[in-house]
Amino acid sequence: MSRPPPASRPSLWPREHGATAQFLLPLATALAISRPRLAAAAFAVCALAGFLAHEPVLILLGRRGGRQRRELAIPARRRLKELALLAIVTGLFGALRAPPAALLAGATTALFVAVASLILHAGREKTLVGELFAAITLCASSVPIALAGGAPLTSAVAVASSWATVFVLGTLTVHTLLQRIGGAAVVAVAVTAGVAGIASATYGHVLWPIGLVPPAIATAVLLLVRPGAKHLRRIGWSMVAADLGALLLFIVGLRA
Repeated sequence: MSRPPPASRPSLWPREHGATAQFLLPLATALAISRPRLAAAAFAVCALAGFLAHEPVLILLGRRGGRQRRELAIPARRRLKELALLAIVTGLFGALRAPPAALLAGATTALFVAVASLILHAGREKTLVGELFAAITLCASSVPIALAGGAPLTSAVAVASSWATVFVLGTLTVHTLLQRIGGAAVVAVAVTAGVAGIASATYGHVLWPIGLVPPAIATAVLLLVRPGAKHLRRIGWSMVAADLGALLLFIVGLRA
């Protein structure tokens, strides 16, 4: 008689793959268009520490269930203290070596994080507004990193705004397929993305709007095929593939 497979052990690592992509893709783009500088690396580690702190916070708030809160409370608190210390040390180190523009961008990002924390504490992070704001906040963290690495302000803003457009479009698409909102919202964002691409081209990033093409195509196909909720995993992987195509095109366009 075969034994049932053991239950998976609870983890303190991030579980939302979509949020991980929303953090890593803008970060990778910001690092790719900037020069290797200690300030940029320090800000990147600081942002990573803040991102990794999300899961321990969820556990301590009981969002992963009472059982995991009881089992993981002590390691979650320890992990949260370690990440907080890492974020403070690397953030201060980066601030001492970063240009004023990066400091201002970092302060702005901190405000975004504070509002996102309030949304999380209120238990509204899974609402449409909560998911959209979280995506924008994760994208905003790339701006001080790019500026600390010597990237022009226009390029740093283009990184954040382009990925924010992609992720907002993706979030609205998923909610539309799950019949939480109407498709008109997706169309409106697609038009906005086109306008943003044209506006960005006027600042010298002529190739940047091309990066919006893969996510736009993926969105159009998904809205035409309209797979059901049971195909949510396939939907997610399709959008990840489109985002990887966007990553390559964004880097090429912005570096050009």
